[in-house]
Amino acid sequence: MKAISYLGEIEKLLGVPATTRSWNTIKKVADILEHALEAIS
Repeated sequence: MKAISYLGEIEKLLGVPATTRSWNTIKKVADILEHALEAIS
């Protein structure tokens, strides 16, 4: 059930509905965002 609440938080941040099939997907998105933030810092 925690996953559902996390998806709700992601939806709030992005402003669009979010869905995922596994935690691997969330991990990949987080990694991409982390690298993007490092690149602009």
